[in-house]
Amino acid sequence: MKKRGLRVLTLFLAILLCFTFMPSTRVWAQTEEERLEEAQKKLKELEEEKKKIEEQKKNAKNELADLNYQKTSVKEQLDELTLALECAAAELDKLEKAIMAKEEELVETGQELELARQKEDAQYAQMKERMQYLYENEGNSYLDMLLEVNNFGEFLNLTEYMNMLAKYDNRMLDEYQASRKATEEAELALEAEKTELEVLKQETVNEKTRIDGLIEETAQKLEYYSNQVSDAKKELADIEKEAKDNQADIEQIKREIELSKRSRNSKKRDVSEIVYDENDRYLLANLIYCEAGGEPYEGQVAVGAVVINRVRSSVFPDTVYSVIYQKKQFAPVADGHLALALAQNRATESCYRAADEAMAGYSNVGDCVFFRTVIPGIEGIIIGNHIFY
Repeated sequence: MKKRGLRVLTLFLAILLCFTFMPSTRVWAQTEEERLEEAQKKLKELEEEKKKIEEQKKNAKNELADLNYQKTSVKEQLDELTLALECAAAELDKLEKAIMAKEEELVETGQELELARQKEDAQYAQMKERMQYLYENEGNSYLDMLLEVNNFGEFLNLTEYMNMLAKYDNRMLDEYQASRKATEEAELALEAEKTELEVLKQETVNEKTRIDGLIEETAQKLEYYSNQVSDAKKELADIEKEAKDNQADIEQIKREIELSKRSRNSKKRDVSEIVYDENDRYLLANLIYCEAGGEPYEGQVAVGAVVINRVRSSVFPDTVYSVIYQKKQFAPVADGHLALALAQNRATESCYRAADEAMAGYSNVGDCVFFRTVIPGIEGIIIGNHIFY
């Protein structure tokens, strides 16, 4: 008797040790009320997150509007500077042409001045030559000519001729000197105008250089604000996407809460009442492959159980096919992965075994009708990477 009691105790301890050191899957159960309470909690968290996202969105829009204003203002400055640069370039071209014209005038004036000097010198040389001829040549001096006249009339005529000749030489000399002086003054005036134009040209070049620098600086500002606007638009788009996703999560949670409540209160069919189609096993096994092909076997069974739980509930369609293809319920249906798996029969042997267990009525997740990737705030039965609720 004692030996028998010892064997029983030894067997009990062995079983206890097996359970103690056996690898365990993270699984715990909750009541339907607790799951709904957790879903409500998650919904409240999502609503709070929505408010934060809306505030971020508002701030991002204000920042984008301010950046667009800055960008527009800088663009207008750049346009004004570009116009000013065009005006400066046109003025510079005008001044350069004016300077070239003055240089041409100076060349012409210089030639005229040289010609006037030559005429003055020639006139002076002619006068000097005539004076020398009249007063220095022997036998033909001015006095000899006067002494050779025959009467007083010839004397007067010769004297008048000499006076006229002297006046002509003086007048021509004065004219040449005045012409030379006028040409010299014109040359000085042209030089002064040229100098003034060159000063204006240098000032215009300096202004053009200054405007070029401002344009480069403003262009850099415009590029900066353009990049800022682009970044702000991207940030706003990300926030809007986050808001959209958050709203989608809120709506999804609301639908799931409502469906969970309705499913909890609905009449459930017994598995024996379900009539399976000949293709249901094939369809369910491939859905399990798509949703949980990389999950542990318990996770594959759980996915199959969710589908059968829906078939049993009056809240969901009453066939495997209609449950799986119900709109926006299973991602592999929407993204085409299920169709590909069905075409190639990718379901593994374990997926078929899981489908068989689920269709036979076994459930390791109770009456859960939803599952998703584990996320904070949702409590339920966790198997592998999925949470069932």
